[in-house]
Amino acid sequence: MKRILLVLLITLGASYSFSQKTGHINTVELIDKMPEKAVIEKELTNFTYETDALLGELLEKYTALAKEIKDIGDTWTPIILEMKKNELSRLQQTIQEAEYMAKTEFAIKEQELIQPLLEKAMEAIEVVANKRGYDYVVDTSSGNFLLSPIEHDLMQDVLIELGL
Repeated sequence: MKRILLVLLITLGASYSFSQKTGHINTVELIDKMPEKAVIEKELTNFTYETDALLGELLEKYTALAKEIKDIGDTWTPIILEMKKNELSRLQQTIQEAEYMAKTEFAIKEQELIQPLLEKAMEAIEVVANKRGYDYVVDTSSGNFLLSPIEHDLMQDVLIELGL
């Protein structure tokens, strides 16, 4: 009796899983095709230019002070030399902190800018998947799929849904 029940459950489970319809789409490729992506990239590039300019100024100050210490530091009194070295150390720390803050702010800004685009893409994918009767949609952008038949690719329909 237990075996019959087990066979029945396996058979039902297998037939249920075979009845599932799965589509696929490369979300990275989709996002790259959306015109909003270029606007986001431009804004992030501008942000990077601004932070790089500030970091450049700090590096120039650091380099100039390091050169000054090297070139004429031996003419200074020990107290002046120590103060200049402390200033150089503080500049180095400021540069490290500024680099960290720039990377953090970049990541936050990138997430803020890309989130609406991701939501728009996901909504379009969901609409197309529902229209085509898919139970599951797999993201193929990781490249780990052995088989992804073209007839189950949602890309063209999603691009149409997005008006692209």
